[in-house]
Amino acid sequence: MSAFIWVLIGVLGEAVVTALASMWHVEYVYPQWFLIVMMFVAINRELFSALGVAVALGVVMGRFALAPWGLYELSLIVTTVIVFRFSSTLSGRGAIFFGVLCMISSIGFQIGILSLLTLARDHVGFASSATAALLPTGVVTGAVGAFAYERFRRIEKRLEPSKREGLKWV
Repeated sequence: MSAFIWVLIGVLGEAVVTALASMWHVEYVYPQWFLIVMMFVAINRELFSALGVAVALGVVMGRFALAPWGLYELSLIVTTVIVFRFSSTLSGRGAIFFGVLCMISSIGFQIGILSLLTLARDHVGFASSATAALLPTGVVTGAVGAFAYERFRRIEKRLEPSKREGLKWV
């Protein structure tokens, strides 16, 4: 049930971010909210729950972007597995660490999507020179990720029941 809540947060947040970007006439450089949610789930949940959220978010976001079936799903699954695998080996926590992780993941996600598209299509390009740089989108995603980190932790505390430890035998 809590995985469904994270999918809902990802979809609604992406809809709000896209609506604000179109209202403020921000062209092609706005945070990838679904990726921020996915990174938080990959860091704080077990792998199968994170993969379920990745597939669900990939299906919805792929339809928002009018992407071919499987493109966003596969890219999010690969990104989730990489982040899940390496988040335990990296020693960092907090909002700044999460923001940097979101920035790197955003750039890697875009490179992964471009790589997959070049395998399937003849002509692949970017929508603008700002998105071709990949860095502006990554920086904006990282800044929004750092800002959202504490809010996500509060939501996660409400979704996950507190774990009690029983009697310990020494």
